[in-house]
Amino acid sequence: MFRSVVRKFVSILALASFLSGCSDQPADVGMGLLTAQDTLHLETRVFGATSAANFLTRINGNSGRVLVGTFQDLEANALIEYTGIPKFISGSTLDSATITLTVDYRFRDTTGEFGISAHNMIRPWGTASFRWDSIPGSYDNALAGAYLKSISASDTMSTLTFRIDTALVRTWSQTGTGSLLLMPSLTAQIILGFSTVSNTLSDSRPLLTINTRDSAGTPDTLRIRAPRSIFVANSTIPAAAQRTFIQAGVDYPVLLRFDSLALPPKVSVVEASLEFAIDEGTSLLNRYSRDSLIAYLTRKDVYPYDSLILGAVCSPERIGLQKYYKANVRNIVQQWITHEPNHGLAIHSYAEFTTLDRFAVYGADAPPNLRPKLTVSYTLFP
Repeated sequence: MFRSVVRKFVSILALASFLSGCSDQPADVGMGLLTAQDTLHLETRVFGATSAANFLTRINGNSGRVLVGTFQDLEANALIEYTGIPKFISGSTLDSATITLTVDYRFRDTTGEFGISAHNMIRPWGTASFRWDSIPGSYDNALAGAYLKSISASDTMSTLTFRIDTALVRTWSQTGTGSLLLMPSLTAQIILGFSTVSNTLSDSRPLLTINTRDSAGTPDTLRIRAPRSIFVANSTIPAAAQRTFIQAGVDYPVLLRFDSLALPPKVSVVEASLEFAIDEGTSLLNRYSRDSLIAYLTRKDVYPYDSLILGAVCSPERIGLQKYYKANVRNIVQQWITHEPNHGLAIHSYAEFTTLDRFAVYGADAPPNLRPKLTVSYTLFP
């Protein structure tokens, strides 16, 4: 009986000893079973950009608002189309025709003159094909309407209205369709943006108002919203040492290259962080700016580098007085390792179809703390 009890006690101790060895932490007995080369390694490396340069790849009219005006080297023109204009009854009189635009954007909070000259479009255009290069020869030089106003930094404008030629509107009525090109006047110094929004709550698209009288003198008012409107813009990017530029509205992205990126094969990227700094003094941003950029994997190594995938949002972060942008580009770096060749990252403005923001990005020749860098953490399989 005594021996039986002892055997059971010994068995319980053995079982307890066995179970205690099944914890998450390896016991000293098992630590030597895995060699160093058979374990998983986590490593982190930092790579500096080898080059940074901007390139031109114009937007083709896919804009979210219409912009008109000039500021320094920037110029924006707007195109507006009206459809459904009825034929006017014989003997009717067109007393007036006006265009009303709802202001929802202002580029730079400065004081100056804002002016528009309106011209009849004589060539068909489409929102998916019209570019800045398409403007020459597309409009009538004759003035169809104009607007001019001196604006101070403290002025608030909700709408602006200007007259257009009633004879032109009567010509449009023959086909039911008409288009205007709105260009900045020769003395314009400010750029304004106008809403193209239409939803269940409101409709702030450019408005054409036509006041008529029939042969009996009875007045009538016709109001037509523009179903299509776009803007096209142009600028000359400034040259600045240690900096390159991203220009929205025109679409100058920046191509960042990390040609020194060398990672072992078969690694799994745990984290990859892109970081670059901007010079706020030579950037053109204001309270209307969308303060974000987008980094894309570029699949082509030839201009215009327009085959892009895997967009990653670059968000602003301030360290002391310096402003940086950071993005999680883990998926892009993993593609470089497994599928895609490393042709660099194309950095675009997040609001390139609605603003004229300009970002001055420090390049690969900037001081070390300002150079673009890529920090990659990865696991190395045995």
